[in-house]
Amino acid sequence: MEKELEVKLVSFVKLMKTIKEERGRLELARDEAITQATKLRILRVKAASSQAPQFLSDFSLLEIEETTHSFDQSLIIGGENGSVYKGFLLSTVVPIKMLQSNSLEGCSKFQVKVDISSRMRHPNLFPLIGACLKASTLVYDYLPNGSLEGRLMCKDDTPSLSWQTRMRISIEVCSTLILLHSSSLKSIIHGDLKPVTILLDENLTSKLSDFGPSRLSSKKDSKGTSTYMDHEFLKTRELTPSSDVNSFGSILLRLLTG
Repeated sequence: MEKELEVKLVSFVKLMKTIKEERGRLELARDEAITQATKLRILRVKAASSQAPQFLSDFSLLEIEETTHSFDQSLIIGGENGSVYKGFLLSTVVPIKMLQSNSLEGCSKFQVKVDISSRMRHPNLFPLIGACLKASTLVYDYLPNGSLEGRLMCKDDTPSLSWQTRMRISIEVCSTLILLHSSSLKSIIHGDLKPVTILLDENLTSKLSDFGPSRLSSKKDSKGTSTYMDHEFLKTRELTPSSDVNSFGSILLRLLTG
């Protein structure tokens, strides 16, 4: 019995030491991310200060129906807050997101989302290349490396992300949130920040997706995932910039430990 207790005590001491070391590593990573994000904020927010709309392709309903085979269910490749279809436009494969806009309010939100997406300029925002008002669809650039969630799970036998890549992604997401929260258009709260809404391009550069009018700071509803959702929001039902910061902290923890 004494031997067993001694073994458990040694294991406990080792565990506490590991937790203490991990905590120190997380604190250093947090401080580094804050420092780098502050520097990036000066450069990137200035670059985003020009709010002139970017050119977006105006796709016809016929083009959208043809490329999705009349919204064939077999072409759906994912989607939250709407279905995402795999299509072929502008001589390339594109994801086409069909929003749920069956009312005047839904159509208004769609138009605002297009306007915001066309004005927000940041290298780490999921790039919108066009839209179709009649079909309530948004057409984005295709990102070959899927979501951060997939890479953290090593989906399809993809290699684990290096520590350098993980730190870079955390800095990119942080600087993007700073832009959204300080936008001159209106403070935009993502409200559903999690690894599955962080997409990766061919260079593993992160692109934050699923932001827009449904995530404005005045909204009191959210479809966020509880694992990454701000606990204060669960009590108050009010989204604030702190809601995204809390979610980012959970993502940062997973990047460093998962």
